[in-house]
Amino acid sequence: LLWIGLASILSGEAYAIAERWEEIAMSSAPLVVLLTGVLSFFLNVSSFIANKVTSPLTLCISANVKQVLVVAFSTLYFGDTVPFLNGLGIVVVIFGSYLYGVTSINEKMGSSS
Repeated sequence: LLWIGLASILSGEAYAIAERWEEIAMSSAPLVVLLTGVLSFFLNVSSFIANKVTSPLTLCISANVKQVLVVAFSTLYFGDTVPFLNGLGIVVVIFGSYLYGVTSINEKMGSSS
């Protein structure tokens, strides 16, 4: 936090904010910053809970699936073309994650009986 404050002072950003404070305070910017902080806090809380409940491998696979789905949906939304190799990579990640989920559930069912 100290380095960020020092950098904002040295770059002139802190002065620019102070200079336009009335305009900024009357806009939605403070609410957006507050909302971002609250959402980030709850993201961290949910991450700690997920770490406690699942394994690191499950979290890693979930993060990979999330990244692939973001790329896939944004590609569809923006109408970009997907080269064959990239599309194959998306399919492999999703299918591999599905297989991991099935295997994980089967192992849990086998160990509980």
